[in-house]
Amino acid sequence: GDGDGDGAAATTTTAYDPNVWRAARMEAFDQIDALLSAPDDDEQERDAASASSSTSRHLVVADDNFYYASMRHRAHQLARRHRAAHVILHVECDLVVALRRNASRSGVAHVPKDAVRRMALAMEPPDGDKRAFERDAVATWAG
Repeated sequence: GDGDGDGAAATTTTAYDPNVWRAARMEAFDQIDALLSAPDDDEQERDAASASSSTSRHLVVADDNFYYASMRHRAHQLARRHRAAHVILHVECDLVVALRRNASRSGVAHVPKDAVRRMALAMEPPDGDKRAFERDAVATWAG
């Protein structure tokens, strides 16, 4: 996706509503939890002996800004609860570049400028020295 990640892009209003945002974020985490909880497609075909020695791998990508460390920690906890790997790819982007790219969007894909600025100011980049679950975060630049 575009990575706008504010969780409220599906709404028809452009005004920021923290209640809508929180509800959308909770729904997104519920969907991640459901995906990680889903049985394998072929699980019923395997017997108990082969199930213990056979693994199936799935990839769940949560494309979001996760600008607060607490948001990333929640994703990490979900992965840990389901014994899944958790990888953070942090894409740095200059505010001027982000605003320019956002200006070319239209409709629900366009994020209000104030929301982009608010996220840029609030961004807590991954810091493995402060938070152990972020030690293996990968950073790149979207210039």
